[in-house]
Amino acid sequence: AEVYDQIISDLQTAEGLLLPARKDGFFDLHAARALLAKVYLYKEDWQNAITYATKVIDESPYTLLTNANYVASWEQKFSSESLFEVANTPTSNSGVNSIGYLTEQGAYGELLATQDLYDTYSATDVRRQLIQPGSRPNGESNAYFIKKYPRGAATRDDNIKVLRLSEVYLIRAEAYAE
Repeated sequence: AEVYDQIISDLQTAEGLLLPARKDGFFDLHAARALLAKVYLYKEDWQNAITYATKVIDESPYTLLTNANYVASWEQKFSSESLFEVANTPTSNSGVNSIGYLTEQGAYGELLATQDLYDTYSATDVRRQLIQPGSRPNGESNAYFIKKYPRGAATRDDNIKVLRLSEVYLIRAEAYAE
């Protein structure tokens, strides 16, 4: 309880200090509110989860991606729905520790999706396009490659998407359902 209280207190303090303007690569007011909505969801404080998610949805400059733009957005830095990303550049020196390097089969290629996840998505679900079935060299003959971080072995500078507007909609929906 003390940890939740401290996190909530810190985020509420941040809410009064952060500017509402979007600044790519920085934690802004809307990211703080989204994280606060998530904390309230985990705490099962449904009303506050709804309140903070609604503030983000109604007051932020962020917009949901269309199906047509979804797959390409993973290659973009700071898409229209990305509330907070850990920014990486070629000079960030993430090297072989980058998330893309861990998913790219031309690199470590150690992170794979499961067939269960792949099968969860219908053939028309755009998220299915980010998982590619195939064979892993010297490994699994039925592997499911994650394609969310396309710069993996090349420049190794994929941004890590931490908070997205689509997640905020799901937080609100789950809180309403409860």
